[in-house]
Amino acid sequence: MKSLVKLLGIAGLTMVVGGCFGYTRTVPEESTYYEEVVEDSAEVDEITTQEIGQAGQGIPTNAALVETTWYLTGVNGRSLFVEPGMRPIYIELIAEGSRLIGYTGCNRIMSSYRINDGTLVFAQIGATKVFCPGMMEIESEIIAALSRVTNYRVIGNVLELSTGAELVASFEASVMMIPID
Repeated sequence: MKSLVKLLGIAGLTMVVGGCFGYTRTVPEESTYYEEVVEDSAEVDEITTQEIGQAGQGIPTNAALVETTWYLTGVNGRSLFVEPGMRPIYIELIAEGSRLIGYTGCNRIMSSYRINDGTLVFAQIGATKVFCPGMMEIESEIIAALSRVTNYRVIGNVLELSTGAELVASFEASVMMIPID
């Protein structure tokens, strides 16, 4: 029995460590540009064209706040660029249950939200607990920015989240295709 417990413990530790090292991220010193190599394609969410717009229609011109996948383009006044092949950072507000779901470049996030006359407030934001070297700082910045949001504005396919007059995050609704193996 002790051998079985040891074996299960070693297997569990191997899965945790292996899961953390399945990601390679680099953050150049003078840029917010970063890249990610995902060794395990099972980690990439399956995103269909129906979730983000019909194929061939291009960029939405009047995206709805709710039930749209919003891809992060900037946080706290800095633009963020995603390396081709990198899993995109996104949020989506789900109408059923007023739920927020998303991905920060390392972990999945979740919360609830409340919308009222141009105001948008997220409840405490939770996240999964994967450690990703080189990504934890940007993840913390994204979660902190979302936690401060008090209002929003949708202009065409752009979502701006702000605290009063301070823009804290910007997103874009667009058709993005992610290869699924």
